[in-house]
Amino acid sequence: MNIVADVEEDGTVTIQVPRRYCGKRVRVSIQEADEQGTSAQWSNLSEVLDGLDQLGTHRRSHLQIIQELRSFREGS
Repeated sequence: MNIVADVEEDGTVTIQVPRRYCGKRVRVSIQEADEQGTSAQWSNLSEVLDGLDQLGTHRRSHLQIIQELRSFREGS
């Protein structure tokens, strides 16, 4: 499970975990959040889908697929 949290200036972090972890020992791993990570993932995905466009192995371009996903998400 990943939990994103802000660290206070004094170094404290307060989070609420799911009930199943209450009273149990857990391991906490800390790493800096990568704000550009999400856009980089989309960029990589676009590159892969562009490559598929060039192969001509499917009926829709990645732009069409993304538009359909947006339409589906907005309709939900």
